[in-house]
Amino acid sequence: MPGIKWLVQLIDRVTEWVGKATLPFVLLVMAMLALEVVLRYGFNRPTSWAWPISIQFAAAFGLVGGAYTFLHRGDVRVDVIYNRFPPKVKAVVDLALSIPFFLFCGVLLWLGGEMAWASLMAREVKVEGITYAFYPLKVLLVAACFLLFLQGVAKFIRNLGIVITGKETA
Repeated sequence: MPGIKWLVQLIDRVTEWVGKATLPFVLLVMAMLALEVVLRYGFNRPTSWAWPISIQFAAAFGLVGGAYTFLHRGDVRVDVIYNRFPPKVKAVVDLALSIPFFLFCGVLLWLGGEMAWASLMAREVKVEGITYAFYPLKVLLVAACFLLFLQGVAKFIRNLGIVITGKETA
């Protein structure tokens, strides 16, 4: 059991670190878009790079933010009903809902992995006013989905512990 607890805590620490490491992307996106607005409307000199690059950074933040949100229980559920359940019933509901969650992650990893691999091998680029590499975002999608999957494993282990022992063990 100590090994499982260590694994769950490691997954949580990695997710926490990655989530916090992506926070500067939000500030970067805000700065790029603010610059674009000032240049476009203040000086009638729009950039060709601010919009497509800010979309890439925002997408990266959003992808990685999924696991971080899941870690901090910010995911969507019907709290009006769910919050009335005792902890053991909540854990059973979460275990049942983990089936579609893992199916979703599996499909995303499988199909996303195929697309990311093809994009990486082709060194896919986008041309939207400027030419920039697009394959890093596709690879990041797979990495972020894998992190979300790992966070789901950690949550599954916690819920299983609650169902078996009646209290959170990991």
